[in-house]
Amino acid sequence: MPRIDGIYTAPAGTLGQPDELIASARYNAFIDDLAADLSAPLPVSVGGTGAFSVANALPSIGGLSIFAIQAMFAGSVFFFARLNPPEGWLICDGRAVSRSQHQMLFSRIGTRWGAGDGITTFNLPNIRGEFIRGADLGRGVDPARQIGSWQGDQNLEHDHDGAAASAGGHYHATVRTALVTNGVLIVANQFTGTVPSYNQTLASSNTGVVGPHTHTVTINMTGTENRPRNVALLACIKT
Repeated sequence: MPRIDGIYTAPAGTLGQPDELIASARYNAFIDDLAADLSAPLPVSVGGTGAFSVANALPSIGGLSIFAIQAMFAGSVFFFARLNPPEGWLICDGRAVSRSQHQMLFSRIGTRWGAGDGITTFNLPNIRGEFIRGADLGRGVDPARQIGSWQGDQNLEHDHDGAAASAGGHYHATVRTALVTNGVLIVANQFTGTVPSYNQTLASSNTGVVGPHTHTVTINMTGTENRPRNVALLACIKT
């Protein structure tokens, strides 16, 4: 740390003339020490990186090693606005990968997303085309779910307005119930034989009964899935 003050004297070995007085005086050494700190790496022990460049500083940032940083994020899923995964990441496409080549990732997720061949491989999460839902963890909104479990689509019970299609103008058949000739009832419900065809009146008529029936109401389908507005990104997991 920079010093506040001190005694300034000529450095040892300074040449001088015989009997020449070399003056000494108090001074503020802050500027000199600050310049020295800026031109030299700050040790890790006091919160620095101990390095002059970013590349050399990475292994000891904040006292953490690259291995510690990788271990911290192994198993994390990030979304990228790019076509290919960054180095050290794998696309979440459900494929089987080597347990020995990805030991850190395997130690984090195990066989939760699939056991692979059961011996040498394990499966990555398959998030392609899926929406993410936070694990319920006892809240009760989405109970009985485990991390990594898949859930199909569903609609909340609700109502739709509907109307039957118009049948257009049409007629219904009638049934003659009584034939009266000159005011005399000739036959009821049915007619047989020969009757003079004058002054005949239909005493009553009703439309034919077709019995209980239904009409079809069609609600048009507007899509093939349920979804909100969305943007597609590349889901990758840190190895």
